[in-house]
Amino acid sequence: MPVNRVLIRDLEPPHKDATTGVHGVGASTVDSFANRDAAISTHKADASAHHTKYTDAEAQATVKANVEVGDLKTPTKALAMDSQKITGLGAPDSGDDAIRKDSVLPTLFDLNGLYWAMVLDSLDGFGQRVSGGTITLDPGSSPWWYGAIELATGATSGNYCELIKGLAKNFGGGPICTLSWTKKRRFKTRIRIDQITNQDAWVILGWPSDTTNNVGFRIINNKLYSVVTNDYTLVQDLFEIETLPDTCDRLLEVIYSPEIGVDFYVDGILRHTSVGSCLPTTENHANKLMFIRLKTTAAEDKKLHLSEFRFLQEE
Repeated sequence: MPVNRVLIRDLEPPHKDATTGVHGVGASTVDSFANRDAAISTHKADASAHHTKYTDAEAQATVKANVEVGDLKTPTKALAMDSQKITGLGAPDSGDDAIRKDSVLPTLFDLNGLYWAMVLDSLDGFGQRVSGGTITLDPGSSPWWYGAIELATGATSGNYCELIKGLAKNFGGGPICTLSWTKKRRFKTRIRIDQITNQDAWVILGWPSDTTNNVGFRIINNKLYSVVTNDYTLVQDLFEIETLPDTCDRLLEVIYSPEIGVDFYVDGILRHTSVGSCLPTTENHANKLMFIRLKTTAAEDKKLHLSEFRFLQEE
């Protein structure tokens, strides 16, 4: 089979414009490099052909004036506020879902939450049970303790004092706020003890025993414990936090999250977290928002002081 060959000499001569030096058909319509550069220089010199570069401030102002938050993509990560405060909030809209801007207390009021705080300078309104002991106001010897309450057992083994605050369960259909172990709740108080032997003290929500619902702190002799008890499973988490020195004060705080756990703080430091089947699952003694109990286990007078108590239940 014959092979057709094409020789270079058989090709048409290249189309090259003699004036511009540009290859190709219609080369005369394509500008030269020199003319292109001249056109660019002319454009640069024409101020009306382009605008001045935006400054950062102008760019920010343009974005703020024209971009809505709703135009942005859905966030995929947390927004770091760098400890900055949100200011300039407008008044809340009307309606049941309006956010109350004045404080959290109106919201708690409307949603059946409860915040109770008291400087313990009076015994009015508290339940008191004593066996051989006394509960009195104790102004103390320094301003720090002014207005405290003192529980004293007396020097007979088995004597005890109990100071209780709670809500009635059944009065005209029940309380406005239903205290419940199914709600997130917390308390904070400051205590002082004078002796560290032969004593059993409870500072809790609930009822003080090894078989009833309670959450809080317990002092046995010179040991400070966190305590959580479930009266249905009869499981208790009694965790030793520290050995107490003679005559000391402690800031105690509990944060209870139902079905999750309980965090225990001493002097602002997290010391233990309780989880699992020890968390209360029935509503027994949920209406006790403060229960303080001090008992002596020997013929020795034991004393416990409280200066303030705060309780919060969220809805």
